[in-house]
Amino acid sequence: QFVHLCSTLTKDKDVLKFLQKRFNAADPMYLSSQAFLDFLTKRTEKLKESGKKEVFVHMKAVIDELKANKKSESGSEKSKRKNRGKGDHSGEKDTEMGQGVQASSSNEDPAESDRKAKKRQKQIRRLEKLLAIVSKEIKRLEAKEVSLDDLDDEDSTYIQEDRLKKRFNTIWNKLCELKGEEMITGREVERTIKFKGTRFPEINRRIMKFLRRNDAFPDFHDILAIVQKTNRKENLRLPPRHVHDLAKEAFTEIGDKFQRRRQRDLVQNFGSYLTDSFDPKEDPAKEDAELQQKLRDNKMHGKRRLDEVLEKYTRKQYEMHLD
Repeated sequence: QFVHLCSTLTKDKDVLKFLQKRFNAADPMYLSSQAFLDFLTKRTEKLKESGKKEVFVHMKAVIDELKANKKSESGSEKSKRKNRGKGDHSGEKDTEMGQGVQASSSNEDPAESDRKAKKRQKQIRRLEKLLAIVSKEIKRLEAKEVSLDDLDDEDSTYIQEDRLKKRFNTIWNKLCELKGEEMITGREVERTIKFKGTRFPEINRRIMKFLRRNDAFPDFHDILAIVQKTNRKENLRLPPRHVHDLAKEAFTEIGDKFQRRRQRDLVQNFGSYLTDSFDPKEDPAKEDAELQQKLRDNKMHGKRRLDEVLEKYTRKQYEMHLD
């Protein structure tokens, strides 16, 4: 009944075929259980209420439920699958070598390679289509009005949106894998911070290496340890106080770089497509000198407070280190 209802609400044959495939692969015992019948009845009723606009949300929920309760393989089936493709190893060595050559030649068969390439392209097209569908559904849910009653709903708009966004990321990662591309989005926070804050190239290189391995904001002791280690290994002969001051300067500059990177990322990604119609020329601060001055003062005040906090905890870390 659920599949039939979905088929009347969407013409996407690939998704319908996938849903039917999940039904066929599910555990028959679970399909006949009261728990699944109750779950499916609830989903069917919700689908009837929402209609075409939420068909993919409910289909995804049912697919996930079926996937979590797929039929398990029997021992003989597992054994067959495990041993599938294994040849008879009782033959002569020359025979095994001949089989190896044949296998190698079959692997290099252009027709087989072409078939695999076509299959991969088909997968890519299907995932791109699915990605567009999920993206469209996410936008619809983001624009949907919600009430306080939705907060108590175990299947609220927020929960549906969160599930779809996780699904979007999964599809995106799979697409990148099929296309042989890196799973990066080009955001500022994904860029490696370049550091040349000291006059010692050896220290700069070690700090850069540390930042590449650890993208999170470093601890002052991490930077201090790097400077101390480099001082010993490279025989820089820096006195302890100079080492500490150098580490403090480096730590402060790294903090500034992390902050600027985060600010650039915020500028590039802040907001929503719902505010695309906003025109920066209509900024009220441009017409109001008092508001503009207030914003400028707040910015200076925020920077001063941030510098004070940074200085405070840098000093505390140093004092703890001395103790």
